[in-house]
Amino acid sequence: MRYVFLCLLIILLSSCQEKKSRLSDKTNNFTESEILKKPFGLITVDNLRMRGLNDIHSQTLRHLDKGMIVEIIEKDPIRSRVNEFEDYWYKVRYDGVTGWIFGYYMEISQDYESAYVSSKRFTDKKDNSEINIESDPAINNKLYFLSNSHLMEVKNISAKIFSKVNIKQDISVLQVEFPIDNSKIYILGSDKTGEKSIYEFTKKIEETKRIAKNAAKFMYDEIENEIIYVSQNNGVNKNTWTIKRYDCASAKTKAVTAITTDNTTYRTELDPFANTLSREKGGLIYLEKETERNFIYFKPPESNSTYLVSMVDGSNIKIETRMKNKYKIDNSRYLDIATNPSNIDNKTFYTLKIKDTNTGYQKEIFTSELYPINFTISKDGRNAAVTMTDMHNAENDTINKTDIYILSLIYYNFYKITEDGISYQPAWTAQ
Repeated sequence: MRYVFLCLLIILLSSCQEKKSRLSDKTNNFTESEILKKPFGLITVDNLRMRGLNDIHSQTLRHLDKGMIVEIIEKDPIRSRVNEFEDYWYKVRYDGVTGWIFGYYMEISQDYESAYVSSKRFTDKKDNSEINIESDPAINNKLYFLSNSHLMEVKNISAKIFSKVNIKQDISVLQVEFPIDNSKIYILGSDKTGEKSIYEFTKKIEETKRIAKNAAKFMYDEIENEIIYVSQNNGVNKNTWTIKRYDCASAKTKAVTAITTDNTTYRTELDPFANTLSREKGGLIYLEKETERNFIYFKPPESNSTYLVSMVDGSNIKIETRMKNKYKIDNSRYLDIATNPSNIDNKTFYTLKIKDTNTGYQKEIFTSELYPINFTISKDGRNAAVTMTDMHNAENDTINKTDIYILSLIYYNFYKITEDGISYQPAWTAQ
């Protein structure tokens, strides 16, 4: 018995030593304490210059290649522009050399393990078709979705256990956003009277506080730590839409601009797919920020045009509305949706591909009758949550069936989470 125990002990120690050796090979001689203390960055391009100072004219200390992991030491507090890109400079260390790199070409992870897993898409060439998304620990307690106007949290993806978030007030949830402060959730909800407001929900004490009334749509800007939202005032033949910004730190609200539109063309009766899109986006309003140029894209439901609004002075212009069929993953990769009509039974199929502009790599994820109407990328860049809708089947002829899927952005495999046909609008926590 003692002999058997000794053999098992030797095997266990050997296994641990091998694992430690593999980790040491990948960490560029980072110590265990350094791995635990600091965030890390994953380089996403080849031949990235590490410079002596945070300036493009500074001396090049060395070049970094795609897939390398660097230790982040410091972040320049001022955003800079390099060519057409805007981001922060970061002071980093790699293999004993310390210098500055431009953040646009780096993915940031809160710990080494996350950066290491993400790096596998550059370094791991084996077939990953059998990798099981269900075992990914980065999904549980980090992914939420809506079901029948209730907010649900994924507690155990393997067992498909979901928990309803206990929002005390009688609120129908229309849209959710997660701020930097991971203890809170921002919610666009409708009360018993039908009034739409933005609420701040504190998870630990399950407290719901209204922070903005008469809100038709909102978004959370992580960089500025503010909520940008739209309020609506109806006239006889006109609608006035006011874009506002709410500072989450000071709790102060400031109007950006007001846009008046003709509401005589607004359709109150919509087809099932339009209703499905409205539910998925929390309404028929389109609101998105382009951080690089500090603009807001705003499209009211009664207009065929989109307004490009400056967040600096509120000036705006009309631009052509285009259907979105590309979703950005990071600085080089994006998801592309193609429509493929079929001569068989007049069906339409949709193909989802992932493409890398730096390497030219592309991979087909699936071809299906189900249409992906929303993608949301996890903060660590490892997974995308997708709402897939059945274009041919509707509930009571009013709304299409929808379910939530997970797409691994490391191994590029696909996994269905829900089975009820009434789950939609996935969202990830900030951490």
